Amino acid sequence: MILQNFTFPRAIALLDEIPYPPEKIAFLDLETKAYGRKNSHILYLGLIFLENSTWQVRQWLPEEPEEEKTMLQEVLSLLPCFSCLIHYNGNSFDLPVLTKRCSALNLPLDLSQMESVDLYRAFAPLKKLLGFPHLDQRSLENFLGLERTGIFINDLLQLPGLLPLFSYLALLEGGFSVTSASLKGGDSEEPALSIQAELLKPVPKPFSLHLPTGYLSCEEKEFGFLMYGIRDTLKYFYPDYQNYYYLPEEDMVIHKSIADSVDPSYRKKATKNTCYTKKAGIFLPQSSPWFHPAFYRDRKDKTCYLLMDDRLLQQPQLLHDCVFHSLV
Repeated sequence: MILQNFTFPRAIALLDEIPYPPEKIAFLDLETKAYGRKNSHILYLGLIFLENSTWQVRQWLPEEPEEEKTMLQEVLSLLPCFSCLIHYNGNSFDLPVLTKRCSALNLPLDLSQMESVDLYRAFAPLKKLLGFPHLDQRSLENFLGLERTGIFINDLLQLPGLLPLFSYLALLEGGFSVTSASLKGGDSEEPALSIQAELLKPVPKPFSLHLPTGYLSCEEKEFGFLMYGIRDTLKYFYPDYQNYYYLPEEDMVIHKSIADSVDPSYRKKATKNTCYTKKAGIFLPQSSPWFHPAFYRDRKDKTCYLLMDDRLLQQPQLLHDCVFHSLV
């Protein structure tokens, strides 16, 4: 069996998203003869862990089938030292393979008390945000500019370099604060809301993204979002339509409490579709009615809108939520 043991060549910066002491964390990767066959013999297994204040790499490459058991015995002697395993798609592949091979070889393995951080699943929300065509490990490495140079560079040695991607997840989770905002577009131009913000965690690489509702750009801690608006007359639909009358000639509703002042021939009982009030102005799209009042072109439209006016610029939390709900 070939055993490689050497010092990890780069510094590893652990983030708050992995709340364990460095000495309780290990990076794991393994390979089998046929990917996806969880009963296949393990042909390679590697760990990165902290030992004597230094990150160490240990890699096993069994050359004969009987050496697999020896390798796993050595691995099992190390695993109790750790509380957290970090891997890429390990929940679907590496850990099931490890479990099945230990069971097949009558070796005791209990991962129930160990935290599993699957970077593939953790970073899945970034596929849309960062425009990844695929979410394989190489795609993430290419985005971050991680090069594979040297004899021993493999998936395991690249895993620690992916951790800075957690900064982008912090953005999706609302980890930014609005610093300024302004309304764009005159009477003859398309309206827009320009928002400047500061990220709570700097991102390692700049990016920009076109969304149906706007355009965002991000560099280090600076974050900008241009949210497209519309200039129109929209409707707010009252939910308690049973309490209103609709006036067809005026295209409006009045509450039943004041309906006695209107000739009965000029009024109808309001329905869900006719119980609205109209408002002219500049509006911002909402993917869901998270802010009220929500305005619509028609009651059955999936897109709703919030009114954009100068008061909006004085509400940092509302501006924050406009960006947040556009990203999720």
